[in-house]
Amino acid sequence: MGKYYVGFDVGIKNLAFCVIDSEIYKMYNSTTSNNENSGVSRSDTTNPASQDCGGALHAPTNCECNSGVIEWVNINLIENKTCCGVTKKGSVCGKTASFIVNRKCDSPSLASPSLASPSLASPNFYCGTHKPEGSKKYKQKNTKNQSMEYFLELLFRELDKYPILKEVYSVVIES
Repeated sequence: MGKYYVGFDVGIKNLAFCVIDSEIYKMYNSTTSNNENSGVSRSDTTNPASQDCGGALHAPTNCECNSGVIEWVNINLIENKTCCGVTKKGSVCGKTASFIVNRKCDSPSLASPSLASPSLASPNFYCGTHKPEGSKKYKQKNTKNQSMEYFLELLFRELDKYPILKEVYSVVIES
């Protein structure tokens, strides 16, 4: 493996990054240049050199469609809570939540089986239609009502999930 480069795209509510292996990218780039010079189309299905590996991300190293992308991630820094109430059809509601209550969620797919009593339940979120008695108004998080410390802590917690970032040789930041 070669040197890893990472590019960050910083947004207001999202942070995206892409880690590229420079050696694989060089092989990909030379293959692309050779195909362009020879008149071969990368999408030509009759040409064995233009095989489809299901996209560049995690394609085999020897595949010409592997552009060297090792990791491509979009981190949502403001994740809005959704309603865990159950509709008449039996599916999870999923609307934007406006209420919070400390109890087991109505949805069997979302409720934790280990929560035997409401006092042990974690907070659950509901829309106006499905809010149970005793629920309190909930204000969704946004960039205006959160501190910089909140975002930094969240960002570090999210980035720590990607150990490949510790192997990066060079960083590019787009803002």
